[in-house]
Amino acid sequence: MGSKVSTRLLSRRRFLSVVGLSAGAVALGSCAPTPLPQAPVEEEAPTATAEAPAAKPAGEVIEIRVTHSWPAEQWPRQVQFDELFNEEHENIKVRGENIVWGDYVPKITAAAAAGTLPDVLYCQYAWAQRFIMDGIVISLQPFLEKDHEFWGDNGEDFVPQALVSYKWQGQLYFIPYNEGPTNLIYYNVRIFDEVGYPYPNSDKDWTLEDLLEAAKALTFGEGDKKVWGWYGLPTMGGALNADFLYVWDARWWNEPCETESHIHEDNAINCLQWWLDLRLKYKVTPMPAEVETIPGHPFGYGRVAMTKGASWDNRWIKPNLKDPYDVTHGPVGPNGKRCSASMGSGYGISRDCKHKDAAWEYLRAYTSTEGQIFNFASIGIDPARWSAWPAYFESPNVPPNAKVVWEAFKEYAVHEILDSPNGREISTTAQAIWDKAMIGEAGVKECCFQITEAVTPIMKKNEEWCRLAGLAS
Repeated sequence: MGSKVSTRLLSRRRFLSVVGLSAGAVALGSCAPTPLPQAPVEEEAPTATAEAPAAKPAGEVIEIRVTHSWPAEQWPRQVQFDELFNEEHENIKVRGENIVWGDYVPKITAAAAAGTLPDVLYCQYAWAQRFIMDGIVISLQPFLEKDHEFWGDNGEDFVPQALVSYKWQGQLYFIPYNEGPTNLIYYNVRIFDEVGYPYPNSDKDWTLEDLLEAAKALTFGEGDKKVWGWYGLPTMGGALNADFLYVWDARWWNEPCETESHIHEDNAINCLQWWLDLRLKYKVTPMPAEVETIPGHPFGYGRVAMTKGASWDNRWIKPNLKDPYDVTHGPVGPNGKRCSASMGSGYGISRDCKHKDAAWEYLRAYTSTEGQIFNFASIGIDPARWSAWPAYFESPNVPPNAKVVWEAFKEYAVHEILDSPNGREISTTAQAIWDKAMIGEAGVKECCFQITEAVTPIMKKNEEWCRLAGLAS
């Protein structure tokens, strides 16, 4: 698989001192999901392997390129991790490259055509099946089967939802670093207190009707002082089924093959009409023209009392919103259930990689428990490993009620998202039609039938992918 390199994770004790966490924030060795920790675990006794300096490797220094797509504020953390890795692996030199989000897929696609892919590359769930189908990345299964320290018996330390998008014919092609539920409610404590309305997690599980009544009560003011009760309506993105339709016993696409559209059926239309009424009938969520008058996300500027959000949205809410806030579960639907989509991202090794063992050494360190704590959990990004979660809750960057993220994973979040190779075309085609309904230029029912007509030929193209990926029964 390439040049031979020394295999070792980052020194645990040194790693913890750099990241600034107590040893109790790391539940190493506990692979199965455990109850939410109430107190730090005892620190492991030091071992000779953990404390002894690494043996100086012999031979050539291997350079590997790794591409990312991080916001500017996270890049220094990435650089710090790479410096630590390089210090502890003297025969490997990592060169990180950060690509602007909107340019990422076009640049990777162009590199694949030119045979100049990076050694290790970032991938969002929505692109994974296309990258795998096009042969851009290699299967990681041979590495996993030989690396029990990293993978365990069958990846049991990874949140199950995090692995779904990265499999092809039973083999794993990307290692996830994060996974999060997308149907949560963030709420502005100041606005709730000013109105005197009980918080959504204060007395009972909210239903959709509870959310509507709260949104009405929390909408007030005029002009640049206007506050809306709710922000977050359905779009034609990959979370539509689980975030909105499932609790109405409806769906847009069929799982797992995404070959049929059902958005024109009655329950789906009723669901979408209910949500759109929040804007067009009850006026408790802003119109697009009103959003444009706010220099940023309306919730981040204190102009919205509640917003639908994903667990990772806390990354931008915390530095922008000046008011106290918290997070809680999404509402219970008409069928008496909750549901949420679950999404994340990962990294894989490209087909052009000449030093696959070195690439794996970096990838396993990056997505190990220590790596996920350093890069993600400790700064408030939900990790893909159960063993990194205690550090997430210890982070100063998570909301007070962040335990709902863990609860969503264990109780109702599902990784049933629009992640087929043609998913982006399906979503963008449907959104162009749905935009008319969103501003009241066309009816919900009319648009839903038009969407099914428009996306059916695209969904039919997924039949080949479904067969090749081993998803068809």
